[in-house]
Amino acid sequence: MPAMLRALLCGTVLFAWACATPAKQAVGDASPATAALQAGTAATQAGTSATQAGTTTSPSPASARGVIVWSVQTRGSLPADLRQAMAPTLVEPDPGPLAAAITTLVSAKKALAELRCTETLSPVAQAIDRLLQDHRIADTQALLSELYSVLLQCADRLNQGPLARRASDALFALQAPVPPDVALVLARHQSPRRYGPPLPPVRVESDPPGALVRRNLLPVGPTPAAVEGGEEPGPTYDPTVPAHPTDFIDVELAGYRKLHRTLPARGELVLALRPEDRPPILLEQVALQEPGSDAQAALLRALSDVVAASKTPSSLRQIVIVWPKERAGSPVAGEGLLARVYDLDRRAWQGAASEISAGPAPSQAQAIAGLLRRDDGTTPAGVASALAAGTGKPATSKDAAASKEAPKKKGLFGNTKWYTWVVAGGVVALIAGLLIAEKVSPEKVTISATR
Repeated sequence: MPAMLRALLCGTVLFAWACATPAKQAVGDASPATAALQAGTAATQAGTSATQAGTTTSPSPASARGVIVWSVQTRGSLPADLRQAMAPTLVEPDPGPLAAAITTLVSAKKALAELRCTETLSPVAQAIDRLLQDHRIADTQALLSELYSVLLQCADRLNQGPLARRASDALFALQAPVPPDVALVLARHQSPRRYGPPLPPVRVESDPPGALVRRNLLPVGPTPAAVEGGEEPGPTYDPTVPAHPTDFIDVELAGYRKLHRTLPARGELVLALRPEDRPPILLEQVALQEPGSDAQAALLRALSDVVAASKTPSSLRQIVIVWPKERAGSPVAGEGLLARVYDLDRRAWQGAASEISAGPAPSQAQAIAGLLRRDDGTTPAGVASALAAGTGKPATSKDAAASKEAPKKKGLFGNTKWYTWVVAGGVVALIAGLLIAEKVSPEKVTISATR
């Protein structure tokens, strides 16, 4: 065989092999979907490594698919182990005044039991003020009662009479039941009814009108309203008269930001109410409502409007409400839960509440994540199996088959395109022609056919 023909033949074979073997895709040329998947995987691995190291890493938007809200109306807060297990899939809202008040209450009760009341008064008073700034009194009545009870007991132990009377008046205004030990202290600091002419009225107006006005936590009526003015500060040497104004008013209207103001001794207050458009506060208000109630659904619809009107809308479009199945007694790690998902895009619940059976946090987190829909509106494969593992319900046969089906392995030429085979066929035909030309005489080719 001539050298030129052998070189041509070798080059053709190498060309055919290059065409038949698919090249690996470079990292820089990866598709957006592949890059997002790689980024989500890297974020998940980073979160897992940080969890094993004892730290908490915020999930990236590529991995997180929703927001988890623990129903505060029931009791306690989201268990730490469940929070850690849910980190790759669900995120918690930024802590606001409600979360700060719950944390302060837990620390204050511990300090009260350890006789450390000196370091408790200021944090509890600040938590109460922050709670009154943003949340309606009717929603936080039970939490305010517990905070004022701790404030009353600590002020009584430290012989701070004015502060104890302030806490006592607040507890009477809230009309919330208190434990027997708090009731004994409450009776000692009950303020006697003052006789004499009423204080000058203060006219309170709001835009829009019709907002509920409360004076020192007691309801007065809708705006415009005439409210008895605040008591003027007295001399500091008189222990029965406060050295600074302590009377206040609260103005509340559904769908608008709550106002908490010091009540002047006389004059007029004209207040402009702004719509409530802060997602962290709306999510805390959602947590304060009865799970699945109409009031909670109304707040979630308002949150949908806020997210839709935002210039930079969040990619987290599903809100998962979680609460314990048994509401009585003390919280237990791994206890049975109930969960329900609200879709901000559809402005409706995705279904009824689902039961998450008792068990370890990872299995409960997997069952809760299985309730979420994907971006294309479908349920991912294996969700029913995860729910069966978390709730004890059997998985569907279709989902079980999808979870058992293994990905098909492709051979050496599995990813080859059709035009590659056309080129390879042409090259083979060329090689065959060259070989035939070499074997046959170059002078003359005679072709005869007989019948």
